[in-house]
Amino acid sequence: MLRQMKKVLFPLFVSFSVLLVSCASSSVGSYRKTPRINEGISRKQLASESYCFIRLYDVIYKSTFAPGNFIRRPIRIVGTADDGVAYVHSAMSTKLKDESFIGVSLTSESNMVQFESVNDPGENKYMNYLEYPKCRCIVLAVPCKDQDVENVNRLLDYVLSHDTIYGISRIIAAPFYHWGNLDNYSHSRNFPIEFAFDSIPLQKEPGDVFHTNNFVCSTLIAYILQNAVERYRVDYLINRQHFAGYTPVDLYYLDGCFELFECAFDEYDGVLEAFVSRYPEFKKYAE
Repeated sequence: MLRQMKKVLFPLFVSFSVLLVSCASSSVGSYRKTPRINEGISRKQLASESYCFIRLYDVIYKSTFAPGNFIRRPIRIVGTADDGVAYVHSAMSTKLKDESFIGVSLTSESNMVQFESVNDPGENKYMNYLEYPKCRCIVLAVPCKDQDVENVNRLLDYVLSHDTIYGISRIIAAPFYHWGNLDNYSHSRNFPIEFAFDSIPLQKEPGDVFHTNNFVCSTLIAYILQNAVERYRVDYLINRQHFAGYTPVDLYYLDGCFELFECAFDEYDGVLEAFVSRYPEFKKYAE
């Protein structure tokens, strides 16, 4: 059975690679756009007890053959976000500060989970692969309970201190899991903000939660949400949404999730400041 699976997966991987290289230089991020703040955030959305945050990346790489270019086409094949972008990377935080976001990317480090700054790449190898003037990001809020955020922080602390690898095999398998998820999945953000099960403390130690250390950026975020945030844990149990099927674009469509702002990398701090001026409810997350 395993041999047959390899015979199927290998040509698919080769086909994906050919498609990917053919479109490696194309992206919505290849031209400058005006930063945008979501002016339509509702009172219900602002009334959530707490939030986690997801940052999605629309990027241009310095090299056509950068690893990230080899996943752009498969992501576009399975779907783009409402704005037409096939986001290729994602990071997560419980704060809005630039340097607080955590992502997993292909590096030579034993632990490939790192903090990411869109203002200053520092020693983060993934961020140093990028053409900064051409890169953009969008920030999303995920409504949570206070206890959910505590659970998320425990899991983020764990992956930062334990070896986690970027799983190439996850990229190959993602389309199959993705299409399997579609049986019980609709692109909708109509999950009522006020509807959330009573959050409970994380019942297991983080080391017992992680049955694998093999992730790509979006599957790590989905895994953490499904294990730490009650509304998504229940959704997972009911609908069997497998974490391995989530692309960065799928994170954009999480039930209850909503946009905060989008901007070029080098505009992040200024746009965040303007966003907080417009919505002071989020000031504590930017401090």
